[in-house]
Amino acid sequence: NSFDAAGGGFAGGSVAFREAGRVLELTSQIFDDGDFLGGVEKMVMFKPKAKKSEGDAYVKELVHHIKASKDTLKAMINKKDLLVDACHQLEEELLAEMEGAAL
Repeated sequence: NSFDAAGGGFAGGSVAFREAGRVLELTSQIFDDGDFLGGVEKMVMFKPKAKKSEGDAYVKELVHHIKASKDTLKAMINKKDLLVDACHQLEEELLAEMEGAAL
């Protein structure tokens, strides 16, 4: 099997499909977290319940939302870093496997 840069993957297919499946599995393991996904949904779908005319209550709600969004974004960055590290490990394993098969 050789890497086909123009085609975006490995010629021969089976290795590419297997590795893609491993990446999808890692992605699910890292990102399929109910608390995290709930935080993302709240961040994206946020609409204040308080009205602007309510002054302090409105500002407190916005401040709370900003802090919660910041925590969610920090979690997202951490999860992204975990995925990058895991994919790097998979890449090293695949390269070692390919080098072993070439011998």
